[in-house]
Amino acid sequence: MVYKATVTILAYGYEAAFQPTSPDDPIYPYPRLDPARVGPPAPRTYRAVVLENRFAALRLIDIGSGAEVGLAVSSLTSGKLTLWAGEQMMASWPVTLYPGPAFRADWVRPADVSGALGLLLRDGSGATIEQMGTVP
Repeated sequence: MVYKATVTILAYGYEAAFQPTSPDDPIYPYPRLDPARVGPPAPRTYRAVVLENRFAALRLIDIGSGAEVGLAVSSLTSGKLTLWAGEQMMASWPVTLYPGPAFRADWVRPADVSGALGLLLRDGSGATIEQMGTVP
């Protein structure tokens, strides 16, 4: 089952803390974070896409300046979880998951990247285990 949801979580006021970088900066195109400008945590509501079936539960929360990815499984799973923005692969994590605690990752969207987000979980041979739609 795939569905859209809204999720309210405590989130720090980080928007003003992101400082743009230039092409000569080693972390370009990612922004720098100025910790002194981060605001206190407050409840915020975000859009999410959730995929649930008998094998896995994937949750992708689009936070505008990035994403939060969550994955829980019902059986041993090993492979690679990949995050996409539009047609561009943005991040990839090797995963070995056991039933129980969920895998969680955060991703910061570079300033020059746009497009809807999607997730793909593949096993060690590259076969698709699960593919998740986008957050429009």
